[in-house]
Amino acid sequence: MYKAYLTHAQLKQFLSSLVEKGLIEYQREDRLYRVTEKGIYFLQVYNQLSQMHINNVLNTTIESQVVESTQANRLITYDVQRPSTNQGRRCEKCLRLFANHKELKLHKIEYHSY
Repeated sequence: MYKAYLTHAQLKQFLSSLVEKGLIEYQREDRLYRVTEKGIYFLQVYNQLSQMHINNVLNTTIESQVVESTQANRLITYDVQRPSTNQGRRCEKCLRLFANHKELKLHKIEYHSY
């Protein structure tokens, strides 16, 4: 709850929604929530889609620019390669890519703070 910056009411709402969808289950004897196989599969697919999106954002953008010469009445087409201005962020320890600084900061706190 604290790591995710959620209130108790928000946490209860999210947990009940995840249980309802079968992504997690509550074990009364241990008083713990556990991820189900369906939940693990969902996380794998989500991470793959997220990584594909980040790769698309971070790839070098290729812009095709068309310049028309009025004097010679000819059409010139050329490709210009330049790095994307939205470079995103990369964790120095595990080299994982993140779309913005906030996600990188939360990742460092969760996985790399000792």
